Amino acid sequence: MSDTIVLPGELPLPESMPWRELPSQVAARSTFEAWLASGEPGIGVLTGSEASGRTRVLEQIVLWLAERDDRAIGFPQPVAGKRSDAGLLREAIVALGSEPTGRTGLQLTSDLRQVVNDLGVNGMPPLLLLDDADLTGSQLEILGAVFGGSTADRAALSLQVLMAGPPEVLDRLQRRPRLARLVGTSSHLEGPTSAEIEELLEAWLTAARQMDADLPTLSNGARESILQVAGTNPTIAFDLLRTALNSARRMGTRRIGAGLTEAVAASLGTGQETGNRLRRRALEKGQPPVTLPLPGLDEVSVRVGEAGP
Repeated sequence: MSDTIVLPGELPLPESMPWRELPSQVAARSTFEAWLASGEPGIGVLTGSEASGRTRVLEQIVLWLAERDDRAIGFPQPVAGKRSDAGLLREAIVALGSEPTGRTGLQLTSDLRQVVNDLGVNGMPPLLLLDDADLTGSQLEILGAVFGGSTADRAALSLQVLMAGPPEVLDRLQRRPRLARLVGTSSHLEGPTSAEIEELLEAWLTAARQMDADLPTLSNGARESILQVAGTNPTIAFDLLRTALNSARRMGTRRIGAGLTEAVAASLGTGQETGNRLRRRALEKGQPPVTLPLPGLDEVSVRVGEAGP
């Protein structure tokens, strides 16, 4: 009887490995933690490119808040495509633990304001997190209407909104006087440099070798190939590295050369196409492109410092 060939198991996903916080992410997190601790109502804006680590910064802020106070935190889950104006209001109400009763935009705005008023804890306002907040002009106006305070019959609302989105989000807010006055603080993530991407890859390789001491080695050419294809996008860099390593383990290759990483890049697609493919794959599996667990609300246990890269 012939021997059974046992293929090695898949290497762990990078997001399951210890997270290394980059200097720009530390600075942004500190900025928003100080603003949140003040309890000052308004809008905080975190901007950065798609791969700059915006969601990871939000995760760390949520974990910090969970250990600090009992305020209500709402996180409308990312959706495929653009949100409708009414959808944004409904999702915010549901995220804060209530059910919308209104049907029109005005009614839903009133519903959300009432929910926020009912959720104040020890003088600390509720927090609404908006990730991938590439909001339309009408949605920004809705946000201003939720805060209110512009008419005699609508008092200003005690609410903190932390938005994370592309660089143009802050400019859109600042072009609207009512919203510009609400911006309490902002921070921009430049995104990792090529050297920092290489450091993140090395940290993941070190952790992966603790699980598989026989992990194939990478040639200098393979490293350069990964960095050239991925640029400063850590998602693409990790996808290329992990796929190349798993392919080499299955083939029994002890050393990965540039030829293999280039073949992997060609099979996955490169640049923006690869990022789009990753998002499509997540949606096809019925999962949102990102998930942000809320300690105490979701059945997820994540310790500080153990989010993904």
